[in-house]
Amino acid sequence: KRAEDLIRAELGDSALFGLRFRQNAGRALLMPRPDPSKRTPLYLQRLRARDLLQVVRKFPDYPIVVETYRECLNDDLDLPMLRRFLEKVGEGSIRIVTRDGETSSPFASSLIFKFTAQFLYQWDQPVRGDRSKDPEPVDSALLDALLEPSAIGRVEARLRGLGHPPRTPDEMAETLRQVGDLTPLELFGPMAGFLETLETDGRVQRLRLEGTASPDRWISSEDMDVYDQAFGSSGDEAALSGIVARYLRSHALIGLNDLIARYPIDPAQATDLLERSAAEGGAIRLEAIDDEDAPRWADPSNLNEVRRLSLAMRRRESVSVRPEVFADFVARRQCLHPSTKREGRSAVSSSLSDLCGFPATLELWETEILPRRVSGFRPAWLDETISTEGWVWIARGEGRGESKVGFVGRDFPGPWLKESPSDSDSETDTDPDPDPLSVDERRLFDHLQVSGAEFATDLARRLVRPPSLVREALDSLLRRGLATNDRLEALRPEAKALTQSLAESSETGRAGRLGTRRKATARPEGRWSLAPTGRTGEEAILAWIEVLLDRYGILTRETAEHDPWAPPWRELTPWLAKAELRGEIRRGYFVEGLSGVQYASEEAAAGLARLAGDDDADQPAILVPTLDPACLYGSGAPFDVPLLSGGTARLSRNASNYLVLIAGRPVLIIEGAGKRLTGLASASESDLEAAVALLPTLAGPGRRVLKVETYNDAAALASPAVPWLTSAGFVRMPPGMAFYAGWS
Repeated sequence: KRAEDLIRAELGDSALFGLRFRQNAGRALLMPRPDPSKRTPLYLQRLRARDLLQVVRKFPDYPIVVETYRECLNDDLDLPMLRRFLEKVGEGSIRIVTRDGETSSPFASSLIFKFTAQFLYQWDQPVRGDRSKDPEPVDSALLDALLEPSAIGRVEARLRGLGHPPRTPDEMAETLRQVGDLTPLELFGPMAGFLETLETDGRVQRLRLEGTASPDRWISSEDMDVYDQAFGSSGDEAALSGIVARYLRSHALIGLNDLIARYPIDPAQATDLLERSAAEGGAIRLEAIDDEDAPRWADPSNLNEVRRLSLAMRRRESVSVRPEVFADFVARRQCLHPSTKREGRSAVSSSLSDLCGFPATLELWETEILPRRVSGFRPAWLDETISTEGWVWIARGEGRGESKVGFVGRDFPGPWLKESPSDSDSETDTDPDPDPLSVDERRLFDHLQVSGAEFATDLARRLVRPPSLVREALDSLLRRGLATNDRLEALRPEAKALTQSLAESSETGRAGRLGTRRKATARPEGRWSLAPTGRTGEEAILAWIEVLLDRYGILTRETAEHDPWAPPWRELTPWLAKAELRGEIRRGYFVEGLSGVQYASEEAAAGLARLAGDDDADQPAILVPTLDPACLYGSGAPFDVPLLSGGTARLSRNASNYLVLIAGRPVLIIEGAGKRLTGLASASESDLEAAVALLPTLAGPGRRVLKVETYNDAAALASPAVPWLTSAGFVRMPPGMAFYAGWS
């Protein structure tokens, strides 16, 4: 009996019952007679059968309803067989045996598949009991910034059917059912005539709601009771909630004023209805953007459509520029262009902020990267900035070459080279350095973890180890990226040689006490400490995204890989996509020649488009080291150097190679610190002359003589570059030309 009651309770609302009732009503000629010359769509047959079923359900003994129940229970579901089966189970003639199998039976597999599909994500949505009484909308302020007015208008037009009027009275009835009610001002095309036809058939009615902007309404006859309950004397709140929910579903966004102008609802009651709907998940509240605006509400599905359209429109708005425009943009952004170059010691900190986390040798930092960004740069400025403005450096050695160093603020949360080596001997170690720490290095590392920053001499005394061994261990930890110092002298070869000789002399006692004391007093040495390892997770990745966007403006796979210590592109993309959804950045195709997935800040996208429209006449020539982060050309860089004859020029990125750009265009390739010059065919004679005039800037204290041996693979003296080199101050030195620093 219990099984029969459960089946009958669920049967009336099932699709099977609706199907059988439609067939039975059609055979009994109860359905509206269709036009024999036209085919009635199936969805329209369902609607008509459903309307008829809602009417006849009020009569429990209606013959067609009873016949439908009998047909479903006896013919389709075979309830008599189920009854006999359950009776035998109760009598014991059929025994129930429980058996555990490794796989589901064919019968159970289909049930499990349906169950899994229905309830797989059931617990992903928080139930109402888990919500706070006054929940905060998720990212609502950011969502407002992302919603394009044109996208809102398109969704609103689709929901209201604007531009696509109904073609038949039946379509008009379906439109009215979806939107709930219509005012005379909202009718267009043949809608008014269709409504009069439906009114004659009794399928729609007129209603007047006093106290609203447009009192006269058209509504479906089946909704008349709901409107009477909502706006009548009883004031049924459940009926009113249904009307408000349908109003939300039929609009892209609504405000409180829109709702109280549409229906005779008190503002306090309307606010309560909207807030309750948001708490139950039926609506999403969007906070006001500024003081003049008011909060708005939207149906979740409609809001998602608006957001998708907004993203698509913003992506189509981006205009792609040529690679040379982007190269010029990056040079200006990183203050390598003469118009954006900085001055003074305070500019060093700003330049380090632009290049946060970029690795290069200390010599490259002090002779190329910073001097080309800060006028009158002196290495002492970098030392003062490190000591006084909260910067920390981390070095990493590569083979036997000079260590590369990067600078970040002390509060930078991004992940760095490696984590603590406490588990370096385990099989699960992900440390890129395959060599484990030695005994001295391990003791030193553990001591620094506990004690903090200390001088090398103090470390040797506390660990009771020879100073030379302690300094070797410190140097090893430094090259692994595990230790750092208050000062940069630990990276300079002459300072390292001095400290090592002092350590050896103090052990052997060969140096006199007075001489050793004078040298020790004169030597610059800072305190040693463990290098920060950074954090992982969302905060760290977002910090790197901010750094890379500030540095390049446009973030793609190629620009991310241009920074050796940045996280891989696969780790950045999920967070970039989320930032785009929040409206913080834009996605589009901004630069030709780069990967299709490109992200940019609003400021960078606007600046890039503005630079693309500027006239590049009379642009200065810029000399860029190939290892500089502003150099986007060469092997391993985002762009190749194109040739007019086809193909690309060979340009290795090393410390002795340079590139001259004019408006972002490669003009002259300088290899071997000026020994080999390659003038690109796309450059004019004036461009090449301006590029050659920058060669003397390569001279310095460590390079007082510059020799140009070849130009375009020919001897320099037999090349067209002779007059340009002569104007730049070069003299003949067969088979090439030379420049002597200090000569005019």
